[in-house]
Amino acid sequence: INAHPAVYTTSSCSGRISVFGEPGPQDRAAGRKGGEWVYATHERASAEVGTEGWKGGWTINLSTRVCVCAHNALTGQAVLGAARAAGMRESGLTLGSGGRRVMVGIRYSLRLEVPVADGGAVLVPDSYIRYIVDLANEKYDQNLDKIRKFEAEL
Repeated sequence: INAHPAVYTTSSCSGRISVFGEPGPQDRAAGRKGGEWVYATHERASAEVGTEGWKGGWTINLSTRVCVCAHNALTGQAVLGAARAAGMRESGLTLGSGGRRVMVGIRYSLRLEVPVADGGAVLVPDSYIRYIVDLANEKYDQNLDKIRKFEAEL
């Protein structure tokens, strides 16, 4: 993207697998919200890390985020069209004051809600966690395919 004279990225994340640990039953009963990230990688996940590193969480996010500044609205629309043609339907375009700043937010997210543990108590066997790691890796590969499609559309 940055090789093109009419656009440049202001920030980007080509994709990651991250696991978020939800609050346990006592915290939920007390009205506490939030949680913590228990695992994150910008590559395919390792099953060895997964069986131990994923036991505290259950929401798995896989996402691509790219912010592109375009020279003008027409170029921004072309970038947005390429993103949507690649299946990145969460993407959008924002015009700044007087249309001088044209930002294209390119977004694609996959998410798995998989209860693996609750309040530190593991609910499933390691074999199931390995299955979830494999599934997350498949979705990570789908994410990379979307990026390649987007690059081809540009």
